[in-house]
Amino acid sequence: MAGGGSTALVGYLFQHRTRPGAKWFMLTLTGQAIFCLSYAVGLTVFDPLVREWLEIIAVVGLHWLGVPFLAFALEYTGRSKLVRSWGFRLLFVVPLTATVLLPIPATRELYWTEFAIDSVYGVATVSYSFGPLFYVTLLGGTTIAGVAALLLFDTVWSYGPLYRGEALAVGLSFGPPTVGLFAWLLGAGAAGQLNVLVYTLIPHVMLDGYAFVGKGLFEFQPATSRAAERSAFEDLQSPVFVLDKSGRIIETNSAAAELFSFDPDAVVTEPVSAVIGTEVDLETTTERQSLQSDGRRREFRVESAPLSDSGGNHVGYTLLFSEITEDVQRKERLSVLNRILRHNLRNELTIVQGHLGIAEERVDDEQAEHGLTVATDAVDNLLKTSETARTVERALGETETDRKLVALEQLFETVTEVEAEHPNAEISVDAPSLALLTNPSVFRSVLRQLVENAIEHNDSDVPTVNVTAGQTETRFEVTVTDNGPGIPEHEQMVIERGEETALEHGSGLGLWLVKWGVTRLGGDVTFETNSEGSTATLSFPSTIVTDAETTTTETPPVVADGEGD
Repeated sequence: MAGGGSTALVGYLFQHRTRPGAKWFMLTLTGQAIFCLSYAVGLTVFDPLVREWLEIIAVVGLHWLGVPFLAFALEYTGRSKLVRSWGFRLLFVVPLTATVLLPIPATRELYWTEFAIDSVYGVATVSYSFGPLFYVTLLGGTTIAGVAALLLFDTVWSYGPLYRGEALAVGLSFGPPTVGLFAWLLGAGAAGQLNVLVYTLIPHVMLDGYAFVGKGLFEFQPATSRAAERSAFEDLQSPVFVLDKSGRIIETNSAAAELFSFDPDAVVTEPVSAVIGTEVDLETTTERQSLQSDGRRREFRVESAPLSDSGGNHVGYTLLFSEITEDVQRKERLSVLNRILRHNLRNELTIVQGHLGIAEERVDDEQAEHGLTVATDAVDNLLKTSETARTVERALGETETDRKLVALEQLFETVTEVEAEHPNAEISVDAPSLALLTNPSVFRSVLRQLVENAIEHNDSDVPTVNVTAGQTETRFEVTVTDNGPGIPEHEQMVIERGEETALEHGSGLGLWLVKWGVTRLGGDVTFETNSEGSTATLSFPSTIVTDAETTTTETPPVVADGEGD
């Protein structure tokens, strides 16, 4: 039965022969089939010469189980490089020695002596005294097969639930034949000369059939996961170090070797600080490091993450270097340019604005007065843009979202502030008793901008703005509706596309502040325009909403245009 099952498995695996490890496992099953079938035929043969040759064939087949099985385990789990090494090839000395020496009468005594046929239960069993080489080769092969079974069990178990059932089958399949082999070698049982190993191979074959046929172990292989891990590590463009708990280097990728100019093999076990030339705090999740490389100073964000084994034990760290040189330089440039725009330029424009006002009061010429008025309006617009730019910087320049639980009516207080600044406008607010988990500064800045935009770009005698809020099962929405001419279509397209060109651009920063702010808050903004006016809708996930009675955080004041420097 074991021989027939092994032969059937070889036939089944032929379709998977191109998969990693499949040919080695087919060779293992072939040796197993030869052992079982030769022994089974031998039980019916009482001729001493024929029976001894059948025993020789069976034992030779038995010797071809261990090393091919280890080769299968290595290739199947993604370690085929080891199979091609000279160290592994030397293991084939074990089965090759048995294959060569057992058929030769002069060297057969190294394996057994006193060969005799014993009739037990009516079958032709044999008895002989085991020679020293027999113990060495069979126990050596068993040890090799045991290593393979442990390797398979550990690997397929480590790669998750996709292989859990197969892992248990592979781990258990090695047990019965091991018991049978030692029982045979020790002559245990009522009939010691009967080789029980043949019978213990039956559950072994059944478990193999379950793992490799029933569960399709050759359909999904750990070698794929292992190759993906290695590829992700080696192909990563950012330098990576794998460290032990003491900060000593265990492994690096090529990007790290190139950045710090070292031989990967030479730095193994060296402290990472000695290799990169600076101290790194492994307990700090993220830090910034300035390093000298390629004859220039480069900035890196260094991220440290703890490494744990499958049992959750802390075994080391991974250290990832992400270059941020361009980002740092860009932020420095923007900071300087922004300071010039919002401070130097604004101060100069304020001076210009003051002198233009004085000039308007002293000029009697109607045409000149008109020109001064146009110039004053232009300066006013530039100052307004500068104020909006400062609001954008203060509201969106933070590195953290800084969410807080705030009552909606507190957030809507900014609408009341705008109403006080524009007494000619009619503003209504409908705010339900809710609280939002949001960034109050950004939320209020977005809302203020929408309401101010609805008033200032309104050609009605009495600008009317309605601000409402409502909640559905999945969304929380705030709408700002006005009776003005609406946002020009080309400006809406620019905002939706997220890009300005020389021919298509917005008229200022206001709508950009709205878009960036809403995106920062995790929402979306849409605009609709019709004959009665326009509507801006801010939409957020309903998860930001909670009962207003749970609110404990006070709302900080919004940064209003014109306040501070």
